[in-house]
Amino acid sequence: MYKDVNVELSEDGSFLIGRVNRPMTSDKAYQITKLYVEKIESTGIKLILNDMRTSILRINVEQSFIYASKEVKTIGLPQDIRSAILVADGDHSHDFKEILAQSAGYKVRVFYSYENALRWLKSDE
Repeated sequence: MYKDVNVELSEDGSFLIGRVNRPMTSDKAYQITKLYVEKIESTGIKLILNDMRTSILRINVEQSFIYASKEVKTIGLPQDIRSAILVADGDHSHDFKEILAQSAGYKVRVFYSYENALRWLKSDE
């Protein structure tokens, strides 16, 4: 549907996987959030693995704040999701996104390990 942005159901059907190829921009953030909302509405699944290992965040602080505090709610992303952001080793570009999402009331954490991301995603912590 969108170039460089994809959301699909995991093989076991328990969570959604979103991927962004190339740097994450405001437009791509908007696109992937819309896709998440559509998949959540069609499946009822609110566990999300954001696989950003090939996507460094390229959104400035002001844009990130506006996106996290206003735009995701306007798009309709449910507040009760649980979202793991999987990044490449040494990529700290998404760290601020985690803080902003948490302060907006979302359960979001950044991970460097696929296994740790899945463990947290499926836990009750």
